[in-house]
Formats: sequence, C-alpha cells, structure tokens
Amino acid sequence: MPSGGARDQGHVAALQAQFVSWNSSIYCMFFLMPLSLLCSYKDTAEHIDKMNEMYDFVEGYESKFDGGDSSQVFPMSDRYFDYITMEIITTELVRNILLALACVFLATLFLIADILASIIVVVSVFLALIDLGGFMYFWGLSIDTIVSILVTIALGLSVDYSAHVAHAFMVATGTRYGKDC
Repeated sequence: MPSGGARDQGHVAALQAQFVSWNSSIYCMFFLMPLSLLCSYKDTAEHIDKMNEMYDFVEGYESKFDGGDSSQVFPMSDRYFDYITMEIITTELVRNILLALACVFLATLFLIADILASIIVVVSVFLALIDLGGFMYFWGLSIDTIVSILVTIALGLSVDYSAHVAHAFMVATGTRYGKDC
C-alpha cells in the first residue's frame, strides 16, 4: 500500500467502501471520506459554500452511472442537514422580517391613521432588530431555527411597545411639541 498524504486517505476510503447488491446489480454503495478540512472553517457561510461545492462535484458523477432514472449519487453528512437548514432559514428570515415590517407599517397606518407615527413605529422596530442583530453577533450566535423564532418574537414585542407609545402620543392632548401625558 503506498504511503503519503491524499493517497493514504484514498486507500482508507477504499477500505471502508460498502456494497449492497441484489441479483448481481449494485443496489447501494457508500464510502467514508474524511473531511478534516471542514473543521478548520470558522464561518458558517464557509461551511455552506463547501457543502454546495461538494454537491456540485458529486453531481458531475451522476451521469457516469448507468442505472437509468433510479440511480442517484449524492453526498451525505450529519452536518449537511444543519447547513441546509441554516442556508434556507437565513434567506427566509430576512424575507419574513422585511414582509413583517411592511405589514407593521400598513397596520399602524390603518389603526393610528397618521403616516408620520407609522413611519416612526417601523423605524423603531427596525432599530430594535438592528440592536438585536448586533448582540447576536457579539454573543457568537448563528442563525438557526431557535434564533429565528426568538427574532420573530422580539419583532412582535417591539411592535407592540412602539405602537402603544405612538398611539398614546396621538391621543394625548396638547400641541405637537408639548403633550400632556
């Protein structure tokens, strides 16, 4: 057996290959491939990029198997489920926050009936989310299902508080520059 770097890893993978066959045709084949380099990435985005590169690399080999429509070649890892979830949740969280801010603006405009108060409510909710994002960064949190739920709850709580303050200002007596609260 040759020795040295990648060749050793290839032989290790060849020794760990598993074949499951029925009626002299391969039904399932897998082998373990060490991804020790994956542990050196510090950013989740790098993990997701490398996972997508692995999917693209393996997809190129799917045409080399003559199994018709039933043949599938795909990479599999325990960590890939987490990375796929993070990739999807990140884009959906940003989209949902933007949609929620638009809904907050329309709801406060309808209920408070003042465009300036509605803009102030949306701006204060947005600034609360920016503040929350800054704390998440300094705490080292990455976006996952729990964090996205908590961000959504924080958005709802900040809307409630901001809308009540704006409504109290609108119904208070006095001038714009001096209200009796």
